[in-house]
Amino acid sequence: MKIRLLNLALLASILLASSLAHAQTVTLTGEAVEEFISKHFPDAEIPGKVKGAFQYINKNGEHKQGYAECSVPYMGDESDGGVASCTVQY
Repeated sequence: MKIRLLNLALLASILLASSLAHAQTVTLTGEAVEEFISKHFPDAEIPGKVKGAFQYINKNGEHKQGYAECSVPYMGDESDGGVASCTVQY
């Protein structure tokens, strides 16, 4: 029984590792960030930080879940060279 549980745990960890290995990370900047946030996080308060899971449809038409962490600078930060950015993991 213990061996069977260990095999199931090993299989689960392999499946998790393989799904993470296929994840794609993209960095967005500038206007693309604002478009991304308005599409996937329409109720987010910007400027500021936005992060969380979102739903998308991949090239095969499958519904998937991604995760994003975004930062939209305040007006004063923009004048100091701050740029809106997002790290998106599909």
